[in-house]
Amino acid sequence: CDTTIWYVLTSLSGNLAPDSESALEQTVALYSVATSAGMLAKYPRLREGVKSIFADDNEKNSITLSALNKNQSLKIASLNSTPWVNNAQSETMRMQGLDFLLDESGVKKVVENAIVGLEKTRNSNGSWSWMKGMPESLWITRQVLTGLGELYTSGYMPTDTDLRKKIETMIHDGIKYTDAEESKMYREVVTRSKGRYSLESELDYLYMRSNAGAPAAQGLIADMERDMYNRLPKEWRSLDLDNKMIASILLQRHGNHELARTILESVRQYASYKADKGMWFDGASQSWFAPSPILLTSRCLTAYLTVDPENAAVEELVQYLVLSRQTTDWNLEMGQAGVASVVNSVVRAVKDEYIADGGDADINPGVEIWLGNKRIDLPARREMLTGNFCLDIDAEEASGAELRILRRNSSPAWGGVVNQYVAPIREVRAHSVPQLKITKALLPMATSVDGKSVSGDSKVFRKGERVRVTLTVETDRELDYLLISDQLGAWMQPASQLTEYSVQDGLWILTETRTSKKNFYITRMPKGKYILHYEVNVDRDGEYSTGIADAQCQYYPMITSHSAGAVVDVK
Repeated sequence: CDTTIWYVLTSLSGNLAPDSESALEQTVALYSVATSAGMLAKYPRLREGVKSIFADDNEKNSITLSALNKNQSLKIASLNSTPWVNNAQSETMRMQGLDFLLDESGVKKVVENAIVGLEKTRNSNGSWSWMKGMPESLWITRQVLTGLGELYTSGYMPTDTDLRKKIETMIHDGIKYTDAEESKMYREVVTRSKGRYSLESELDYLYMRSNAGAPAAQGLIADMERDMYNRLPKEWRSLDLDNKMIASILLQRHGNHELARTILESVRQYASYKADKGMWFDGASQSWFAPSPILLTSRCLTAYLTVDPENAAVEELVQYLVLSRQTTDWNLEMGQAGVASVVNSVVRAVKDEYIADGGDADINPGVEIWLGNKRIDLPARREMLTGNFCLDIDAEEASGAELRILRRNSSPAWGGVVNQYVAPIREVRAHSVPQLKITKALLPMATSVDGKSVSGDSKVFRKGERVRVTLTVETDRELDYLLISDQLGAWMQPASQLTEYSVQDGLWILTETRTSKKNFYITRMPKGKYILHYEVNVDRDGEYSTGIADAQCQYYPMITSHSAGAVVDVK
């Protein structure tokens, strides 16, 4: 896949009608559709690309087909044999609705309806309630203003003068309300209790104000602002990564460029980096409310684009975000607003040559494939915009030859080489890729008065014995739709025959027992090392092969691994 940036863009949603009449849903719909449509209006190459997908003469627009539906010949199970059929249908329908973003009147209607919905839940004092008729809520008001502020600072406010004025009026009145409420809390802590207001609370509130284009702070809010800027040079080191990013943006806007860059450099030193992945953040916080690695990386990218846009870290952050679409369905992890925000940060950062012109990917292909001294002809047609294709190479020609893949483009890309062969089970060696590894162990179990215990990995067992099959899975990145299929030996009788959900090592797993294999369906596997297990009874003696365990990302089947084959002896 030569132009992977288009997979980032196709993670957007089309018709974003809110799911309910709540103020938060109206805000999400307004931000998401205005930002998504705004990007297509601002960047002609994106608009032309989306147009080309839905052109009448485009007979092959597989870019709008869920990755779960693609490359079926490479997968260890058909989609219909997994629990993710509805996920595939939902993703395909979402992408096939992207042409809605090209409909200016339709987009305007969604924006108008969202504004009307926000006006219904707004109170006379500028606050919002969750639903019409419910009590006013400072928290709901802050959330709405955060969303409207993100829309305002992104530059994708409606171009219609009346709609824009309505949003600006709501922001103005909302800020007056929150200023008054925040002043009360600030007075209680600082004036009456003689305490210090939380620096994190100051950053959170003033960042929201800054994004919303609020007027200059007055009264106690101005005191809070002075206090924050006085404390940051001394206390910024105590902040978590998210607040450091916010602090650097606020300091840049305030004119303190040196400290803003210093804080951002501190953020960079907490990042992970690999040449084939880029720069990202994971494990930075153990809080349940901590943002995902993708959102945190996107926020860091936004901070760099504000404070130091020429820094080499910008391209490294873009690389990680683009390549994360290889194995993850962003809409599975984030809501519509989160996806729109991440896509917006990537689009702001990428170079023009990262995005191919709208039209057929056959024009000016950016890749050559050589087998020895022979150049391989590429397929006549490839996926629209991305240049994605799958190519079979004759086995006799490939045997013993050198395969070379040459690219002219500098944008992040992905691909893989699959080698399929037939071999006796005892000759099958374990295979893994850098992104995924699986190993299998057979542990005889014993029962005593103290309970059950297991011994080390063995290949010799007794008839009637209980054996624990242990699968150890390692991944260096987040994987969506992971299938682990462990082949059962003829000597094995699974102790549990039920198909059921369970939690093992922190993973939600659907376990299925079939005649000759045990399947584990894992919708999301975060980066890490996991140990899964199940038990079998040894029901006959003799010499048997024990099948291999396969692990494969069904979203991108090139990421696959299997354990070694083995022969066991049952006495």
